[in-house]
Amino acid sequence: MPASLGSRIARGAAWMVVFKLLDRSIGIVSVVILARLLVPADFGLVAMATAIIAIIELLSAFNFDLALIQDQHATRTHYDTAWTLNVAMAAGCALLVAAAAFPAGAFYGDSRLAPIMLWLALATWIRGFENVGVVAFRKDLQLNREFQLLLTKRIGVFLVTISIALATRSYWALVLGTLAGSVGSVALSYLFHPFRPRFDLTARGELLHFSKWMVFSNVINTLASRAADLIIGKSLGPGPLGLFNLAHEISNLPSTELSAPVNRAVYPGYAKVASDPSRLAAQFLDVLGLTALLTAPAAVGIAAVAPLLVPLLLGDAWAEAVPLMEILALSGLLVSLRTNAGYVFLALGRSELLTVMTAVRFAIAVPALVVGTIYFGAKGAAWTILGTSIVMLPVTHCFMRRALQIRWAEHGSVLWRPAIAALGMALLVREYLEWTEHGFTVNNGVPALASAVVLGITIYVLFTGLLWALSGFPQSAEARLVSALQTFLRSLRGEAETEDTKPDKFNN
Repeated sequence: MPASLGSRIARGAAWMVVFKLLDRSIGIVSVVILARLLVPADFGLVAMATAIIAIIELLSAFNFDLALIQDQHATRTHYDTAWTLNVAMAAGCALLVAAAAFPAGAFYGDSRLAPIMLWLALATWIRGFENVGVVAFRKDLQLNREFQLLLTKRIGVFLVTISIALATRSYWALVLGTLAGSVGSVALSYLFHPFRPRFDLTARGELLHFSKWMVFSNVINTLASRAADLIIGKSLGPGPLGLFNLAHEISNLPSTELSAPVNRAVYPGYAKVASDPSRLAAQFLDVLGLTALLTAPAAVGIAAVAPLLVPLLLGDAWAEAVPLMEILALSGLLVSLRTNAGYVFLALGRSELLTVMTAVRFAIAVPALVVGTIYFGAKGAAWTILGTSIVMLPVTHCFMRRALQIRWAEHGSVLWRPAIAALGMALLVREYLEWTEHGFTVNNGVPALASAVVLGITIYVLFTGLLWALSGFPQSAEARLVSALQTFLRSLRGEAETEDTKPDKFNN
């Protein structure tokens, strides 16, 4: 890979990681406030509605943005067609959501679902008008602009949701916050990018050809991901579902939410080198190593401090979320280590591999989830999700070996140091909390959590540095992380000057 492209990818990844850190910091503050204002059943009620809506929205899950990024020769016609298709599909999905509102209430036996879904149908329709021009931020690796766009939208949603929650102390804060997010997303997309889409269907054949496998993959993936909401909501009710969902969200913040911005940033780079499998394989292993280095301590750390974190942040009403969080945090780590493979398949134009891999996950997860939930409740569902994540790791490797001839030893070479360092960190942090008996009362919770976090970071850095030294200081994720941070800091000084000189591709 050319050095300039590698540095742009590293810089883009740094921007997205910073965004996710800020985004999730806002998210944590939001969750803490909402958990104090609302009850678990409020979260579960909205989760029931969004699970049904997510299934309906599968009809529009073509991911035309990925097609535009993958096609290095996409023209204005392609962008206009993608926007037109998005508008049409959003309108169709909104009508279906509205039509399903009252049947959904009857299915769950809760009449409150109908008005919730009607308002969320409006949010679905509005979201379809988002300016497709913002896709160019990712394609051209101008991720500082996407950083500004996403962060502005996040702050707006936070302010609206919290304001309504303070005023009503009702689940309507979650519903109207979602609606505000859709309106803000559309408005900001036109404010941040000068592209103005027009109705056009000329390139529909090309876009639909690329995206046909994405539809199948998204359908299966959403059904697998939302199966827990549907099964727990129907079998156990909104209260346990609210506990499960919030535990899942918080426990996955440090892992999947750190890997997501990296995946978002590296996909355009993968697409640019897809014609050279050896370079693509090397880039994938670099990204996998970096993902493990960042997410392993975060996920294992949150599992280690969960008994302290939940009562401190959420209150005693959420105490039953502790064991769920411990299990789901480990699942989130394993998910973060396999999701990047899907972007490799897309860059290669082999989206059918992603679809098949997702189908395997669905076939394993859903039957086990039904049994686990019925016989063991929410904790059984959590163990099922973790078990599925464990099984999917070797499955993902087999698909990667088929696509890029990557061997087991190559996978292991980038994972073993973060794994050992994170395990050592978790054991010592748990031992510290038990030995000092800190953090299990209201009075000493904050200093106990702070000291445990500082101790965990220190131990992980020391263990990682020691293992890196014993390995002979290879040019691995540790070295590249330092380089990426240096690149990002330099970009803060010169980014704006270089971006202003770029031509407007849509006027060509």
